[in-house]
Parts: sequence; C-alpha cells; structure tokens
Amino acid sequence: MLENLQNFSGVQNNLKTEELNMLQNSWEKAYDRLYSALSKDRIDLILKITALNDIDYLRMYLLTHVNQLKPEEKYFIEMSIRLKKYPENKNSSKMKKENSLNNLISDVDFQNFVSNIYISIENLEIITKKIIKNKKLEPRELAIYSERTNEIEELLKLKINNN
Repeated sequence: MLENLQNFSGVQNNLKTEELNMLQNSWEKAYDRLYSALSKDRIDLILKITALNDIDYLRMYLLTHVNQLKPEEKYFIEMSIRLKKYPENKNSSKMKKENSLNNLISDVDFQNFVSNIYISIENLEIITKKIIKNKKLEPRELAIYSERTNEIEELLKLKINNN
C-alpha cells in the first residue's frame, strides 16, 4: 500500500513538473511575441510591471489599462500572472527572495549581457535589492547598472512605492 502511495505521489510530481514546464514555455512564447511586436521602451515598461510579485496589482493593471494594451502585452501580463500563481512557484520564489542578496550574476548571464546587452529581470532585481539594502555592488553588477540604469531606477521606484 505504501509503495502504491509513493508511486502515486511520484506521478503527481511528474504531472506538476510537466504542467510547470508547459506554463514556462507559454510564458517564453509570450515573451518572444512581446519582443517581436513592441518598441524597447514599451517592452521595458511591461517588464517592469510584471517584475512585481503582486498578482492583485497585475490583475488591476490589466483591468484598468485594457484599452491601451496591445494583445501581446495583455498575453504577456496574463502569462506572468499564471506563472506567479503556480503553487510550486511560490516556494521557489520565496527561496529566491531569501537568497537573492547572496546571488551573483552568473558567468553565462554576464556573457549574454556583454554579447547581446540582454539581462534577465531576475538579475536586475538582484541589483535593485542590493541597492535597497545598501550592499556593495560587484563589478559585473556595476557594469549592468551603468548600461541599464533606467530600468533599475524604475524597479527601485516600484519597490519603494510598494513597501
């Protein structure tokens, strides 16, 4: 009986993993659609808005700006909400928050930044949190900050206004 229960639990975990993978793939497609259809300034705005973990705020933003948002923006925000709502994601988000001040920008992420001037919102949030906590920025973080000052400043404003 215990073996059957363990097998069932394993099947449930596999289904949850598959569901999360499908959700992440959908979010990535929404992200690609966003980048192919919008200007850099508009993309930056949507990324700043969705960087917040406040699902209620995101829902309210969708409702209050429904007529101003393009379909790609709506879809991206909706997929961001779904991903943030996913049950297993809550625990990983909590762990990320607790560890984010200790995280450094990885070699792969930094190389991607140097080559493509792309840096993930998670890495921008690491820098933002360090600034809020008055922690010293590492050389990589300073390089990213100098290139992405506007985005980081907007994240700072959003975080300060939400606290």
